[in-house]
Amino acid sequence: MYKVISILFLSYISTQSLIFSPNNDELIDLEINAIQNNEIKISLYRDPFLKNNSHINKSYNLLSKFSNQLSLQPTFATRYSQFGFEINEDQIESNAIWISPGVRFEFIKPLISSFMNVWIYAYSDYQYNHAYGTSFLIKNFDKENLFKISPYFSAYWMNYSDWPKEGVVFDQNQSVLSLLSNNFKITFGKFSPRYGPFLMSNLSISGDSPSITQLNYQYKSDKIEFSFMVGQLESLIDENNSVHAHSVPRYSFYHRIDLHPERWFRISFYELLITGGNKLNWSYFSPIAFFWGSQHEGNDKDNIMLGLDFELLASPYRIYGSFIMDEWSPGNTFDPENHRNWFGFQLGLSRLISLFSKECLMKIEYSHLEPQVYTHDVERNLPEHFSFPIGYWSGGHSNDLFVRFHSKISDKHTISINYQNTKKGIPLYSDQIVFSPDFWSKETIFIEYNYDIIPSILVITSRIKNIKSNLFDNENRLGIEMTCRYNINY
Repeated sequence: MYKVISILFLSYISTQSLIFSPNNDELIDLEINAIQNNEIKISLYRDPFLKNNSHINKSYNLLSKFSNQLSLQPTFATRYSQFGFEINEDQIESNAIWISPGVRFEFIKPLISSFMNVWIYAYSDYQYNHAYGTSFLIKNFDKENLFKISPYFSAYWMNYSDWPKEGVVFDQNQSVLSLLSNNFKITFGKFSPRYGPFLMSNLSISGDSPSITQLNYQYKSDKIEFSFMVGQLESLIDENNSVHAHSVPRYSFYHRIDLHPERWFRISFYELLITGGNKLNWSYFSPIAFFWGSQHEGNDKDNIMLGLDFELLASPYRIYGSFIMDEWSPGNTFDPENHRNWFGFQLGLSRLISLFSKECLMKIEYSHLEPQVYTHDVERNLPEHFSFPIGYWSGGHSNDLFVRFHSKISDKHTISINYQNTKKGIPLYSDQIVFSPDFWSKETIFIEYNYDIIPSILVITSRIKNIKSNLFDNENRLGIEMTCRYNINY
């Protein structure tokens, strides 16, 4: 009997991988499946998550002759854009090419395979990105101001290209070591987790920032899940004229509980705290301590945010939402003279539609963040990582409308129609600010077609896009983008 259990366990874990930063097509496929089965899965609102990795066996493994527990795979992508990949507003009219050579490593090792299945999972990937183009990013660009007008990319390190001169190079890197079982995950590494049910971005930790070095713990039972994360944040803060711009220690602490009273309904509550400096409050390391109370010990100098998100399934619909509170004063919540209760919220609705005997998904999401959300009077406590928000991609003082129609024509053909309207103001830590997101605005419409030559491995993407923005006199810009990627999900 023990041998049978062991064989079944080994067979199970050999087909399982932790999925980091899944792309939109993967998430929508999971959402369609959830609505059809009327059951909320972890993958709808959190990653990394476990998923069958049978497609990985189709990619080339350099170590296949040495071990069935090790995998070393090449990765590669080449892209073309008539919008300069929206790296910044100055390059929006540039033709550019982006090349991403890289490598991916995986290791799976079972430890216990009797009544409690436990195994080790290790993962690492790295891409060294090069973007080039005519009149593209000559050596006068602000390296802290790249990818700030697009929700799809971020990078923790960028530099000028040595050759050719008109270009930029930057890294994408994730690496983890995880101890897994059917009920818990303990993960240490460098990655960007996602917490929240929204496709475009989320309010607490969105997964849109560069990878965060962290210790991440998750536990689940049938109807309750608990998550705890301690992360090290980086910024370009230079306090006291220090020689090194990265000299200020900064940390994020995050815990949340997800409740599943029914298989079709989930609600979560969380606290997110940002702290830094030379003195660290060790009570934050307690997963069950209430950060809101603990931060009073430091005279309220740390940055505490509280929030919730929820979702419910009622086939053919999925309804979901999120709410975050910043600088909350409970006693003055309903005081009209109190201007220190700063909020952000999101609302979302998805509907399955049968069209030509194909299951299609129609999705609409709206997000609104007040001017003071994600701000703080102490700069080191900003919820940012390498100057990217760890929460919603556009940061505070913004609203964002996103609409998507998605149709999977076959296993190899997918088409989507997307609309997004983003308005952005300047976030300020101040009481008397009127919501006026007129710093920049951008309206985008694009049609995207994906052809999976090898499903989930070798994919060609074509996109026709129109952008209208006050960054270039509210004129329409129409162009195309093309991508061919192997073993990369972005």
